[in-house]
Amino acid sequence: MCSTDENVEKDSRHFEGSAPELALIDGRYKVEWVNLGEGRDGDYNSDDPDDVELLRFDISFDGELVQDGSYCTLLPVDTPENILKKGLERIMDSINEECRSDGSCSRKVFEELSWIEPKWFQELERTGEKKNM
Repeated sequence: MCSTDENVEKDSRHFEGSAPELALIDGRYKVEWVNLGEGRDGDYNSDDPDDVELLRFDISFDGELVQDGSYCTLLPVDTPENILKKGLERIMDSINEECRSDGSCSRKVFEELSWIEPKWFQELERTGEKKNM
């Protein structure tokens, strides 16, 4: 289990920015959405009607990118802010459950989170249940 900093209060979790460049900070960790122009098959191709511009999440610990802590997701750039916030909270919850206090985490945790997509959170709104991975 990851304890970020015993001196940091639990209610220190807060959002910064606005969609799509949104971040969640919790103690020594920061998770943020970034748009690097990625699509379903590499770089986003605006000429391909089937391609979608996707967001990537970056995870930082004490201001440094966590090793293997940056993955493209299935969340489109135009995802509503409320869904993006829920996505960041889901990633941060996984960090708090799976990472160690020195900022090290299993790559598997982040790989699984890369499959985040809007329907995970739309289902959550309907059922009130948390999406299992």
